[in-house]
Amino acid sequence: MKDLQERFQAMLQKIPVSLAVRECNRLVALQARLPETGTVLDVGCGDGSFWKVFPGVERLTVDGIDLNSHEIELARLTGVYRSLQISDVSQTVPQGCYDYVIGNCSMEHIPDIHGALTNLRQVMNGESRLLLFVPAFGWPKVLKSVRFLHQLSPRLGMAATGALDGFFQHHHIYDEVSWKLLVENAGYRVEHVQCLGAPEINREFERNLPAAFLEFLLKSVRKRYAGLGVLRRLPGPRFFEVLGQQPVPLGSPDIVEYVIEARPT
Repeated sequence: MKDLQERFQAMLQKIPVSLAVRECNRLVALQARLPETGTVLDVGCGDGSFWKVFPGVERLTVDGIDLNSHEIELARLTGVYRSLQISDVSQTVPQGCYDYVIGNCSMEHIPDIHGALTNLRQVMNGESRLLLFVPAFGWPKVLKSVRFLHQLSPRLGMAATGALDGFFQHHHIYDEVSWKLLVENAGYRVEHVQCLGAPEINREFERNLPAAFLEFLLKSVRKRYAGLGVLRRLPGPRFFEVLGQQPVPLGSPDIVEYVIEARPT
């Protein structure tokens, strides 16, 4: 638990608490799936803050690709990546060949997700793995504020759900069956679908969401998170205890994301 707390604290040097909640959740799930060594393509790498705190990253060879040139420059400063590409994976096949291709909650932002998945298959061999972290259909309903609005009026609840997905620029929001079909239709065989989310984790995300909105808006002007330290407080011990117990069973009412593991056919 202490290790998770330290990594979470390191994330808070770069990103808002709500984003760190989700990133650390994925970190736990990914740590259980990646080998100690291998080549990794980070699709939609952003500023690279995730890999900066990933355990054993120095033994992996990580390349990154992103549409945003400014984010690529921030990622370069981490010193984590072997190489970085500015490209749209739905339009262009990336360079290289990789053991693992990872979409860390990035693929849902790509309008032509089928084109992106098809192109990514070209940089994989029969033993490679695709690992996707993607949002679950209706994920905002785990938030107490959204449930409250839904109780007042289903229209209000649905409007709040749509507003959150719109703010985070989600082009694709599906249940686990639809995600599986989408991936398989692009030429993969899905081997595992697991779930992330728990009441304690979701409460911490929601509690810090207003501050995260403020930081997101400031970033649109400053081109990086403002680093408002007063808004970035470490969660309590129970949060980290639950965080270490991810993933959760399929069918849990608290699911916010899926972890999809697939290989090319």
